Amino acid sequence: MYLCLFSQVALSQEGRSFELYAKRSTIWQSNNIPVCWENPSNNFTNEMRWVQEAAANSWQGVSAVNFTAWGTCNSGSGGIRIQIVDVGPHVVALGSDLNGIRNGMVLNFTFRNWSQNCQSGRERCIRLIAIHEFGHALGFAHEQNRPDTPVNQPGSTQQWCTQERQGSDGDLIIGAWDLNSVMNYCNPRWTGDGILSQTDIQGLQQLYGERQQNRLYIRPFNGQTFGSVISTQVVSNSNGFRGWSWNGTTASYVAVENGQSRLYIRPFDGRNFGSVTSSQALSSSDSFRGWSWNGTTASYVAINNGQSTLYIRPFDGRTLGSVTSSQVLSSSDNFRGWSWNGTTASYVAINNGQSTLYIRPFDGRTLGSVTSSQVLSSSDNFRGWSWNGTTASYVAINNGQSTLYIRPFDGRTLGSVTSTQVVSSSDRLGDWSWDGATASYVAKYP
Repeated sequence: MYLCLFSQVALSQEGRSFELYAKRSTIWQSNNIPVCWENPSNNFTNEMRWVQEAAANSWQGVSAVNFTAWGTCNSGSGGIRIQIVDVGPHVVALGSDLNGIRNGMVLNFTFRNWSQNCQSGRERCIRLIAIHEFGHALGFAHEQNRPDTPVNQPGSTQQWCTQERQGSDGDLIIGAWDLNSVMNYCNPRWTGDGILSQTDIQGLQQLYGERQQNRLYIRPFNGQTFGSVISTQVVSNSNGFRGWSWNGTTASYVAVENGQSRLYIRPFDGRNFGSVTSSQALSSSDSFRGWSWNGTTASYVAINNGQSTLYIRPFDGRTLGSVTSSQVLSSSDNFRGWSWNGTTASYVAINNGQSTLYIRPFDGRTLGSVTSSQVLSSSDNFRGWSWNGTTASYVAINNGQSTLYIRPFDGRTLGSVTSTQVVSSSDRLGDWSWDGATASYVAKYP
């Protein structure tokens, strides 16, 4: 086995460990890395949550990495497989070499035998150890094994750290030797108190990419001309933003967090967000395609068995009621935009490679026949749709730019484009809404 973690009180000698700097061949090819538990227990519900939060708030929080799933392992589970046992925490391989390996990561939750001093601060130990071990699971080895590790303490002839060199060397050095790395045994703060150093972040982002933020932009828009941005807010640090709605006082949006499609409700006055007042899991997977909420009833589209399916549920802003209606809109995952005003549904789906608008009567229970079908674009380039009954506004990619189009629409026939505006110079738009006076849209940054 490889990669035991040291503790404040003792070094585990049950295996050897890699140094911090990276090993190229073990960098995961996918940024979505599943995690599962070999022996989960109801007795360890809090401890398992601490581990998940530690991984999400450290490595995942500043990179494009997503640790997903977090369920119970089965015989065919890939990714990082965690065993809970009272021994020195470790991983048996580095990075992607852990993929699908049974008991590939071992974590300690009780500390009855190993590092008993952690019993007085179990949560801190569990969180900090998890951060260190997940660093190894991403392909990082121990910093003190780098060839540029100082022999002597700065300003002194006293040797330091060399006695803690462990394991084989990596083959990729990023940045200068870093005393403050969470992967450095020489760090005067145990595992850096779980705070990634700037070099940790630099190396992580170089190998796995930066985490894109989903930012909300508020701009006056009269249907012809955009005003300057009056507010910009980070809506989500997740790469997966799936739906946005705002009624002038309350924002509701869906983002993918830890593999789940989650709904968030927050007061929003057009300038500043309030705290989250409600958070609900809508789906246990990244299957969400459209969202609308009128204050009493939620309507959303998710992929179910490969079909784009509409769900209707009462929602008072706090608690989602049971599904009152479920309708298959499409037999495939081709859905791009959804809106419902209580009587009429309008949505965009890809049909024969074209972004096509459909209008159907809908009373909240039963979808009527299509009353209008319009081709909006000859390609799958559609990013946002809004319709107030007289005017359609939508965003599509044109020459690589996210471009807004305004067209009169009476529910039957689309008129000519009356306004076109570049919203973003690249394909970054996540969702779009317009109430006739104010535009709100979400775009990825950077």
